Amino acid sequence: VAEAVGTTGSAWGAEGAGVATIASPAALHGLRAPLSKPPLTTPPAGGVVNGGFESGALSPWSAAGDAIVATPAHSGTHALQVVPTASATGEAAQNVTLAPNHAYTLKAWVQGSYAYVGVRGGANASTWTSSSGWTQLSVPFTTGASGAVTVYVHGWYGQSALYADDFTIG
Repeated sequence: VAEAVGTTGSAWGAEGAGVATIASPAALHGLRAPLSKPPLTTPPAGGVVNGGFESGALSPWSAAGDAIVATPAHSGTHALQVVPTASATGEAAQNVTLAPNHAYTLKAWVQGSYAYVGVRGGANASTWTSSSGWTQLSVPFTTGASGAVTVYVHGWYGQSALYADDFTIG
């Protein structure tokens, strides 16, 4: 077994990974302990997929009756068009899994009358605008024990189509 030089240190044991030999001239000489990964300090990867709609496809958004359009787009070459009807809201949604019990902010750019952006499921929060131009909406929320939420954008029934682009969670 290799030993580290100095008063404290570590070296990998010849038996394989995951075992450390603590080397010190005092009582700790030869002490062996299993190694473990440090605790995760940042949330795991997760977030909105295809949030800028640049793939030109709706997937993985569920959006009956909605479409990806080239204009108007907030940035890039595509945006989502959400089409409410006279008697029903229009909506696009995506299930997202984030770190549990963690604070986040959903951001999205929208354009149109009564455009809502929010999350539901493991957290419930939303905001809206009725701007005729592109407006960035921000929705702070904290995930629940599962970390799962549904991100959505919807337009109020009886209104014209609205547009959404550049969804992020940070």
